[in-house]
Amino acid sequence: MAYDLYQQVTDSIIASLEAGSPAWRKPWTGEGKAAQMPLRGN
Repeated sequence: MAYDLYQQVTDSIIASLEAGSPAWRKPWTGEGKAAQMPLRGN
């Protein structure tokens, strides 16, 4: 059987969710300057 990376990642995510770990947490704060439109380079 061929190595299936997608299946391994899926199994790892499902195991983490079943264990009760949070799916994702933002490691930074949303405070500070708002995003600005980029300026043209010319």
